[in-house]
Amino acid sequence: MFKFFLFSGLQVGMFHGPIIDVFYLSHGLTFKQIFLIQGLHYVGKLLASIPAGMFADRYRRKSALAIGAFLVAISYFGIGIGSGFAFFAAMEILAGIGRAFLAGPESAYLFDELERAGRRAEYEWLESLNYSVVNGTLIVVFLLSGPFASIALNLPYILSAITLFVATAVALTLPEGRECSTAGEVRQPVPVHLAQMLGSFRTVTGIILRSDTLLFATILSCAFVLIRELNYLTEQPLLIALSFPFHLYGVLPAVGSALWAGSSCLAPFVMRRFGQIGSNLLLASSAFGLAFALTIVPVSYASISIYGAFYIFYGLAEPIIRIVSNSSVPDARMRSTVLAFQASISLMPFCLGASAYGHLLDQKPLTSGFASLTVIAWLALLTVCLWFLRLRLRSARFTQRVWNFRRIFLAGAR
Repeated sequence: MFKFFLFSGLQVGMFHGPIIDVFYLSHGLTFKQIFLIQGLHYVGKLLASIPAGMFADRYRRKSALAIGAFLVAISYFGIGIGSGFAFFAAMEILAGIGRAFLAGPESAYLFDELERAGRRAEYEWLESLNYSVVNGTLIVVFLLSGPFASIALNLPYILSAITLFVATAVALTLPEGRECSTAGEVRQPVPVHLAQMLGSFRTVTGIILRSDTLLFATILSCAFVLIRELNYLTEQPLLIALSFPFHLYGVLPAVGSALWAGSSCLAPFVMRRFGQIGSNLLLASSAFGLAFALTIVPVSYASISIYGAFYIFYGLAEPIIRIVSNSSVPDARMRSTVLAFQASISLMPFCLGASAYGHLLDQKPLTSGFASLTVIAWLALLTVCLWFLRLRLRSARFTQRVWNFRRIFLAGAR
């Protein structure tokens, strides 16, 4: 597992994370354009999710991981040396396509290799540990982001590209016992591949819609990802509003990543203690409480403390959603495709609303943006409650109680 965890740390490539907004603002972009670019990043990821998942399922997971890391490296290098809204948008779309090759195949690789080695029982723990490794890496790169950006604003992007080029080489050396499922097949023309892709889209959609657990995880993931992305991208405008020292911009996300890493390790214990519904109810409630606190607290350093608490929510939410989803895919041959598609679908609300949210930050105070986070968090809480009610209504015990009440009522009426 050492090489896998090494790859996970390298593929993060987020030296530029804390200064995304500042970098684009320095090139004359508005918040509306910045959020639109980030939305296009996820459009690229959404469009590439099915082809990326198909590639990983039909060929090799590690090949998909190598392609994804290489594409993201190229895009970050391009952003570091380029300029202009159109060019940045094209590079972000390319980065989104690369991330699609990393989103589902990485988790599917871990799950399949453990299952093949007879270590399936260790999956929940190692998946959570993987998130901790990723966030441990983020702590280091975020702390270095500000000082590197003080030297040259594009330097963090160049460093991110270098780490992803190294991740590409590591991915190619990963051990994989799974055989290529296309061995011996006759090479098919492009129209056939397109038809297969459309067929996979229908199959994946059917798998998610037929599974109560997968559908619930996907819907909840949409809300959680929207909260995460809007909150994350509002972090830098908050620091700008507070005149925070530029070379310390990485401190808040670094501390947040430490909290994220620690809470990721707690995900399996939270699931065992509260169950799937109870865990998600806890997460949705905490998201609502934090978002509401941001809304009512004046923009100050207290807002930064609330942002730090948000990272604990992220650390618990992502592994729980991934563990529930991974364990619910009925066909191992479709695991990468399902997970990549689910991850991309979860980003669709952000793609649709990112530009409007950026416009809100251009025109109105940060508190208006925080209010929208509260609404989204409230919807997440409502989703969990309605799903819990749905499960209760469908349970045999509840049905029996209804029939008993009906029988007693009719007997009394007579």
